[in-house]
Amino acid sequence: MLEIFLFINPLGELCYQTEQGIMQLISHSNRNIRSRFITVLSLKTINDVLEVSKQPSDLNLRNQLADEIYRSALDFKAASFQGKKRGCKFLFEIQKQVGIKNLPYNEEVVSSAAKVAGLDWEMFSADRQSKLAIKSFHSDQKVAAEMNVTTHPT
Repeated sequence: MLEIFLFINPLGELCYQTEQGIMQLISHSNRNIRSRFITVLSLKTINDVLEVSKQPSDLNLRNQLADEIYRSALDFKAASFQGKKRGCKFLFEIQKQVGIKNLPYNEEVVSSAAKVAGLDWEMFSADRQSKLAIKSFHSDQKVAAEMNVTTHPT
């Protein structure tokens, strides 16, 4: 068995493209391959996003971006609690809407992605800010730090 860990920005277009490549590799391989997408939130993540989008390094924008990445990471965790496939569908839809279509990360986008992924909205809503989602997010950050991940996708 081969296991692939991909460290990502849950809102990033480049991460979305990389994830699609990984999924295509898995679907065309005759080997048993498992993938795990791990969200990364750091100052470097924020700097990279601002640099790629050619936005000014404004403190309010940095805070907004950090909040959106954090909320989307928790939402991805919450969606994944309903199954890995549903979690991935949710993640991919969020990345398409925010990273590719440049829509703002808001409740409308989250609701739309949840519908596409077939999530139970009531359960998802409860899980979004649960202690388990937050603990799982912090665990992912620890794994990223232990593996010296500084950029996304890695």
